[in-house]
Amino acid sequence: MKKTIFSILLTVAVLSAFGVLHPYTVPIMPNVPAAEETSLKEELIPSDPSWQTVQEKGTLTIGVRSSFPPMTFSDENGALTGMDIELAKAVCETLNIEPEFKIIDNWHQKETLLAQGEIDCIWSAFSLTPEHEKTVCFSQPYLITKLSVLASQNVWVTDMSALLFCRIGAEEGSSAWEMFQSVEDYESLLPNLIPLDTCASGLEMLANGTLDVFVVDQTYAKYQMDQSEAFAYFTAFDFGDDLYAVGFRPEDEMLANEVDRALQSLIADGTAHQIAQHWLEESDILIP
Repeated sequence: MKKTIFSILLTVAVLSAFGVLHPYTVPIMPNVPAAEETSLKEELIPSDPSWQTVQEKGTLTIGVRSSFPPMTFSDENGALTGMDIELAKAVCETLNIEPEFKIIDNWHQKETLLAQGEIDCIWSAFSLTPEHEKTVCFSQPYLITKLSVLASQNVWVTDMSALLFCRIGAEEGSSAWEMFQSVEDYESLLPNLIPLDTCASGLEMLANGTLDVFVVDQTYAKYQMDQSEAFAYFTAFDFGDDLYAVGFRPEDEMLANEVDRALQSLIADGTAHQIAQHWLEESDILIP
């Protein structure tokens, strides 16, 4: 009997020495109200899952113009090509995802399609402007170009003041259009401003004489001039810089940051410049 009691006491001593607690001393977790439990779970879920969503599906859906050479356009085989297409592919390769290009026939609907989730981003000579920043989260600019002035061969335009007597065309919703609408210095030109549905219509109107000047991105203007110099010429002046960037939904900052990080990497290692050299003259390549 004594041995039994001794064994029991020895067992208790050993358990106590190794920190085994009496059942009544085991700490019990307090009850967490359902609202707090939900809050704790929400903290574990990213508030911005945009990049995670793209990673999981493995593709980035990119909205592009149907025709804005040399940035985005279709080649003779109907395949999309251009500087923006090549740069987007390089960025997606860096991020280990696949690009999925979606042509936007009505370019004026690009922000609507973005907001509705039809596309993940806008990447097609998309200008970073104050007006666009109201509804879009932008990457850092990847190209700085100019707002150039193309003039009809039948009209002699020597300086900015001559525009007071010209019919001026600009694509509605473009950076050129926004400039005319928002810059006070150009208010006197508004009565002369003609809204264009597309850039192609501006070139056509210059050619048939129903437009005197056409204000458009230098990238597009120079490409078209290389195709045919018969109907227009560059004026000696322009309307300043135009910055290209990638546009995302305002709430998709994580996705924008990842694409921006990849872009900056391609700029730093010279890949972006090499891509630009294939499409632009060296003097026109200005990458921030």
